[in-house]
Amino acid sequence: MPHHIISKIGTQISSPILHVSAKESPALYTSHTIKTFAQSLIGLFIPIYIFTLPDIPKFTGNPITDGILLILIFYLVRSIFALLLMNFITNTIFGFLNFKKSIFLGNIFLAVAMILLALTPYSILFLFLSTITFAVETCLYWIPYHLFFIRKASNADGQYGHTFGIRLLLSQLAWAAGPLLGGLIITFLGFLSLFTLGTVLIVVSAIPILFSVHERNHGKHNARHIFERLIRSKSLLNDTIAISATEGDALLYAIFWPILLFIVAESYTKIGVITSISTTISCLAALIIGNLVDKTGAKFIHKNGCTINGILYLPRVFLTNIQAIFVLDIADKLNGILYAVPFNAVMYQHAKARMHDSDFIIFRAVICHLAIVFFAITTMALIVVLPSWRYIFIFMAIISPFAYLINKKSK
Repeated sequence: MPHHIISKIGTQISSPILHVSAKESPALYTSHTIKTFAQSLIGLFIPIYIFTLPDIPKFTGNPITDGILLILIFYLVRSIFALLLMNFITNTIFGFLNFKKSIFLGNIFLAVAMILLALTPYSILFLFLSTITFAVETCLYWIPYHLFFIRKASNADGQYGHTFGIRLLLSQLAWAAGPLLGGLIITFLGFLSLFTLGTVLIVVSAIPILFSVHERNHGKHNARHIFERLIRSKSLLNDTIAISATEGDALLYAIFWPILLFIVAESYTKIGVITSISTTISCLAALIIGNLVDKTGAKFIHKNGCTINGILYLPRVFLTNIQAIFVLDIADKLNGILYAVPFNAVMYQHAKARMHDSDFIIFRAVICHLAIVFFAITTMALIVVLPSWRYIFIFMAIISPFAYLINKKSK
């Protein structure tokens, strides 16, 4: 995903749009599903792609550690650029562009990032150029997308469990097909063909939103001023910790789980098969859990999801059997629904209820990238001193439960 506030300058932020076309929610789902499929072709394999690059800088002399450090640096630099560009981009989105144009431009930048990644074997410079385009994409795409979802995808009672469950169900279905197809494409045609297909689909994915979603004018926003004001708000302390923990968990999972799969499976096709099957099995759970969140509340479901999520990291420290990893991945994907659906449903409710939704989403974006910077640097330090890179899974087990704080009101 991987994957993410006022001093307002100018006019007031437009209020949530009240007149919602019947076509708008399906357009959001369709757009996100196509993009998810495109990213599922590639996303699982990006850490492996970087890990297997020729001529990786020798930071420590250990090939595995050096490969992981390069991946961490990649995400670290991306988030640093996202933070540096956030103020300019948010002013551009709200002051000059509309949300639809921003989402479309975000997809163009993502497509350029994929092209730069494909060129990385020729020079490591292309890898770092891609971090800049990834940084621009994550700001241009995710801030408007989250706001569209908040304003146009709640149910009649203003809840998001069912609607996020639908979004996750469709995303899971798209993600189920992608890794298997991506693994086969890499095996028979290479990474360049994979990046080409993914790039085309990413650009196409913006079309449903461009032609089916309507919006009003927006006031200007200043991300720096919004962050400086809201970071002092005690009522957002638990939200800030929970968002940081979730983003740290997502970052490290996106890096270390594919690397473990690659080392144990030793095959792109096997990695794709494992991920596709485990994701397929978990698909229907998304909608079931989404409905339960709306009916019974998020706390109990999310508490179990956070607890189990942390526990499931521990066996990864020592597992070396492909069958055991397959079973673990199925359990992890099923529990991931308990972890993700309540968190996002509550997060959207907080964004809608506590303040201007755009302030909250911009604040969230800044916190996400600050968290990535923090966890990337911390993990780089840990991986150098720990006896095995696999001990990072224990660190992840410690981080994970803090996501539950999204359900707790700060005093």
